Amino acid sequence: MDAERRRFNTLLGVKQNEIEQLKEGLALKTKESGELATRCEVLALWAGKAKTMLRIKFLQNQAF
Repeated sequence: MDAERRRFNTLLGVKQNEIEQLKEGLALKTKESGELATRCEVLALWAGKAKTMLRIKFLQNQAF
């Protein structure tokens, strides 16, 4: 009974370590995902701004 308890405690410790490693990995990936999402938003903003500026120049050229 005592040996079985020690074996289960060892397995529990291993699983707890695995959970901690997975939590750390998830936190890192979540941070990376947030940074990439921010970059995508900035690029979309600049692309939209460039498209608008090109359209304005095109319309100005059409007017004159």
